Amino acid sequence: MRITNSITTRNAISTLQRGSEQVARAERRVTTGLRLGKASDDPSAAGEVMGARSSLRALTQYQRNIDAASARAARRCCAGTG
Repeated sequence: MRITNSITTRNAISTLQRGSEQVARAERRVTTGLRLGKASDDPSAAGEVMGARSSLRALTQYQRNIDAASARAARRCCAGTG
């Protein structure tokens, strides 16, 4: 296969674009402080994050339920003694 100037130029441009994209991703991670900007950055880590968020939402809901039940119990307890 004959290697022409246009092939060499296309390969060089492609390599520069890939490098530029990698630098842009690194800059985003540094400026935002986030390792994951989108799920495709690291699919396995994204799955872990989604699982952790789900667990956190469940725990938050449990806490709200406990608070509501405690308030109801306190009203019943105090309403009968007054």
